[in-house]
Amino acid sequence: MTKKEIETDFPSPFSIETPEGCEGWEEMYPPWALFDERRREHDENRLWFWNSMHFPVPMPAFDMVEVDTPYYALGGWQNRAFAVPGAMGVDYRIVNGYVYISPNPVTDPEKIAERSRFFQQRAGYYYENWDELYARWRERMEALNREVSEIPVPDLPEYEPEDVVFEGGEPSWATLLASYRRALDCIERMWQYHFEFLLLGYGAYLTFSEFCKQVLPDIPDQHISQMVAGIDVVLFRPDAELRRLARLAIDLGVTEAFREGRSPEEIEAELGRSDAGRRWLEELEEVKDPWFNMGTGDGLYHYYGSWHDDPSIPYSSLIGHIAALQAGEDIERPTRELAERRDRLVGEYEALMDEEARQTFRELLGLSRKVFPYVEEHKFYCDYWFQSRFFNKIREFGALLARHGFIEESEDIFQLSRYEVMQALEELALTWSTGGEALAGRTTGRRSWSGASGS
Repeated sequence: MTKKEIETDFPSPFSIETPEGCEGWEEMYPPWALFDERRREHDENRLWFWNSMHFPVPMPAFDMVEVDTPYYALGGWQNRAFAVPGAMGVDYRIVNGYVYISPNPVTDPEKIAERSRFFQQRAGYYYENWDELYARWRERMEALNREVSEIPVPDLPEYEPEDVVFEGGEPSWATLLASYRRALDCIERMWQYHFEFLLLGYGAYLTFSEFCKQVLPDIPDQHISQMVAGIDVVLFRPDAELRRLARLAIDLGVTEAFREGRSPEEIEAELGRSDAGRRWLEELEEVKDPWFNMGTGDGLYHYYGSWHDDPSIPYSSLIGHIAALQAGEDIERPTRELAERRDRLVGEYEALMDEEARQTFRELLGLSRKVFPYVEEHKFYCDYWFQSRFFNKIREFGALLARHGFIEESEDIFQLSRYEVMQALEELALTWSTGGEALAGRTTGRRSWSGASGS
């Protein structure tokens, strides 16, 4: 293929035009995120592809924390910690708000060999101690998810409470700035935890998959995943709890409250008028923490939330489960059938191998089954539970800025970058403390905060 043909199929990122009405979009993003003339030769000679799986629509300014942080966490583990032999990290660029990425490979054979020694030792340690390490990981993630929810966002009162004056308490302005820095620290730690095990989980699965395709060229990808996938993992627990609540509603005789078209508030109001209904509501409260942290999207944009934020989602499922049970249908996951199918596939494919291949197959399958629950479960702990709590905490800072006239409403905070939010909070801390007048963003008699970049 000639250079001209390549350019026709893959246009230079420097030639992409800005849609009418989107002029100045670059101001929303940090300078390193953009295609720049100083890197033109380097960047034009690489393949950049749209990361539509993770970032299908343009990124709001604040949500860039979900781009920068995961890519340096991914690179840190892949390149600097585990030293994956053939790959370092991933570079990204923003074009018209969309995220494009390009991997950084390792091509020097000597460097690959050097990295292999590190990788075998370090990855081997994780694989050998996986159960213990993963148990500790879950404890850390659960603690982090609760920590981000408990970060205080002070009201900035007219006068400080007495404990600040008489007991050495922290001034409100100091709590405010420390709390925002702590929120950013929490999301950095979340992405650190997120990628600690993920690369190894996918690595074990891909090694097993490649071996299967080598000895069984016609094996479907679906069969490989079915032999590995977890049968009973945390990600299935939220819906399992809904099914249990549906059965409880039938046992308590309160199913009339769960009528199609009713809002969660209407259902709960009716349930609250009877002892049986109140008992059901008590059980619901027990379920909510942590299982209502189930996400409504992948969590990488601030407008996704959890069942806590949109209870109509679990209530809709409850109504469906109750109706199915009353119709005599089985609403349970076919766990036994799935396990039997998994074991049957394994037996059938083992029968096609010689003894040497069968032994390798069993070893790789065993490792994949050990590590793959993390690949499935991390989404609940990281992408759903943490992300919904994190963005709701940022909304609290937005509400504070709105009360003091820096932005119009709390959701506007997501149109500022995380650096601009820090600047807005610093000015708020200053003017609240001194009684001074805020300067940033004053326009047409209305106070607003548009940020250092003017976005």
